[in-house]
Amino acid sequence: MGRPGRLGPGRRSRQPVRRGRLPPGRLSRPGREGRAGIDRGRLFGRGAQRSRPGGRGVPVSGPVDGWVDLGLETEFPGLSLAVRECDGPVRFDPGVQERLAAIASRIRGRTAIELRREPVPAAYRAFYRQVGLDPDVEMTPVEAAVGRRLFDGGVRTPGPLTDALELAVLETCIPVYALDPGALDGPPGIRPARPGEQLVDADGARRGSPGRLVIADAAGALCWLFGEPHGRGAPGPSTAPILLAAVAVPGIPPMGVDEALDIAAGALGA
Repeated sequence: MGRPGRLGPGRRSRQPVRRGRLPPGRLSRPGREGRAGIDRGRLFGRGAQRSRPGGRGVPVSGPVDGWVDLGLETEFPGLSLAVRECDGPVRFDPGVQERLAAIASRIRGRTAIELRREPVPAAYRAFYRQVGLDPDVEMTPVEAAVGRRLFDGGVRTPGPLTDALELAVLETCIPVYALDPGALDGPPGIRPARPGEQLVDADGARRGSPGRLVIADAAGALCWLFGEPHGRGAPGPSTAPILLAAVAVPGIPPMGVDEALDIAAGALGA
């Protein structure tokens, strides 16, 4: 791969360039034989709750594939971005906070250590190392969420959208992000950052890192892979609809990706 966390230029990208709602398509298939299973009961005391048809947060369509750079797809079979567009606007749901509180009550310092040995978190830690990220410095999404629950003393409530995404990652260990589909130029996908591309970080600073993986559309990079969007593509409080995007790495079963999107979509309903 060359430099850690960097992927060489010149790789082609299978990237659609049309606007509008994502078309229906086949379900994302991010894993292969021998994939990691989903077992969170031992960690958080119960399985994930799935949204049901006709319930809250009913999606406009089922999960469909975002695109992945051809070079990345070859190097990391199973890397995928599954997306789902959901109606809005986002509204407060006390049931989401109750579920977060129940999870927080089961999290102890030992939980964070045990979590690393679970199949799904271990798959993300392994992928981090493969692309030059140190999971002990830049924590994987589920480890970061567990850490927030520990250090904040329970449940933070920055807003219903953040709560919905946090619930999804805590119940499935699979990260889900939110984008504003009205700001996108075609479907989002995963590719290496290009020379000269810069992204807005959480502190408002613009930074570039050619070769580091990003989520992008036809117009350019939207955010670092496993990072939240803070510029173009970031949803606001009244954004409707919302585009949910789940990042799967090699070894993650498709049923887990579907479940993560179900949970986030269900938590976003009114």
